[in-house]
Amino acid sequence: MTWLPDSEIFESLDHDFATLTDRLRETAFLTKALRIRITDERGGEWSEEFHFEGGIRDFVSHVNAEKDPIHPTIVYFEAEEDRWHCPCHEGNFDVRSGAVLSGPPTRPLGRIEVELRGDTIWALGYQP
Repeated sequence: MTWLPDSEIFESLDHDFATLTDRLRETAFLTKALRIRITDERGGEWSEEFHFEGGIRDFVSHVNAEKDPIHPTIVYFEAEEDRWHCPCHEGNFDVRSGAVLSGPPTRPLGRIEVELRGDTIWALGYQP
């Protein structure tokens, strides 16, 4: 896809390439397996491509690259229709009830009450 800014829509046709690059990188992280290439044709023709098979897992790795994370292993859950797979425990669970569908786990998932405070998610309590 080629995109050119329209003077009838945008006040300025001069866009910050770094801002566009950051936004497209974030979009590629959040849309697993999407491939995005951005090319700046205004001068020396510079381009960059973003493609992250792991989606949000790759984003967390990117953010933690220069840090010493408390938990080096990224825990990631991905739902498939009405179930999701826990890679840590090799279990499949019903997304609505938390019931074990298959795998080593013998008990259903409990519920954790959470609250959003500013930009932080707080776990308030666990209900088995």
